[in-house]
Order: sequence, then C-alpha cells, then structure tokens
Amino acid sequence: MRLPLDELERRLESLTGDEMSLSRRMRIIADALVEKGTPPSWEFVDELKFFRQRFGDLTQELFPDKDPAATQRLVDLKERLDRLQQRLSATRILETARSIRHVDPAREDISTQLAEFVSRTEQAHDDEHVAAAEAVQQLIALILDDGKLPDDAWESARQSIESTLGREISMAAIRGRLTITE
Repeated sequence: MRLPLDELERRLESLTGDEMSLSRRMRIIADALVEKGTPPSWEFVDELKFFRQRFGDLTQELFPDKDPAATQRLVDLKERLDRLQQRLSATRILETARSIRHVDPAREDISTQLAEFVSRTEQAHDDEHVAAAEAVQQLIALILDDGKLPDDAWESARQSIESTLGREISMAAIRGRLTITE
C-alpha cells in the first residue's frame, strides 16, 4: 500500500457513496428506458466508466502485487455477489406470494396461480426473476395498503400487477379480497 490508510478509507467511503448514488440513478434511467425508450446519456455512461476506473485504482492500491487479471476477477466476483444478493432478496419476496390467499376459500385458484407464477420464475434469468419480485412486492403493497399509498403509486402498482400476474389477481387485490397468511 502506497497511500496512507486514512486516504484509502476516504476513497472507499467516496466510492461507497457514489455507488449508492449511481445505483439510484441507474434505476431511474432503466425505468425511463423501459417506459419511454430513453437511453442513458453519454455523460452518465462516462460517470460509470470513471467510477469503474476509480474502483480499479483503489483495488490496485489495496493489492499492488496482484496482476490486472486478478483485479478483474475481484470486480467480476463483486458483480456476481451483487447479482446473487439481488436474486436472494427477490426469492424471499416471491416466496411471500405463496402465502397470499383470497378471502373466499372457494377462490383457491388465485393461490394456485400465484404459486405457479413463483415456480415459473424460479428458473428465470436474474433480471426476469427480479422483475417478477417487483410485481409481487407491489401486490404485497396493495394488499397491506391502508389507504396510505399515493394514487399514482397505487395506479402504477395496479398496472404492473395486471401485466405481470393477470387481471384477475389485480382486481382481487384492488378490491381488498387478498390477504397474506403466515
């Protein structure tokens, strides 16, 4: 290590803060790309490249004797761990869908549809798995909503649920006919 420990710590804290900020912005940009087809600006792409360079520089400072390939493997490992963590969080949310029931016991078909949906998404690609979990998260928000969800968030959740899980489940959630059992 050529840099003092406090400088390395400062750089790491800066990278951590920038990572969170870039993460939030990536989410907004991804939504804009999906909803409006608006691609990210070149300035944002340059910011991502600069962040990657700073991360690589810090890694090189921490492990100066390592070859660049080892550094790249560390970066790849971190990305894989991040994806796995995202998938694990998504899986937990999707598992909650298995305990959603219609208040009318005769409507067990709703529970069956949700269980089948979860089963189909278990083998899906990470992005599809996370997207499915987002729809279930919105379904859970509607089920647990006590009139606190803003109208625009409520409508967005309804549309997402309907497009992902179907109109029948969406309508049952809107009408307050779904509950989460434990």
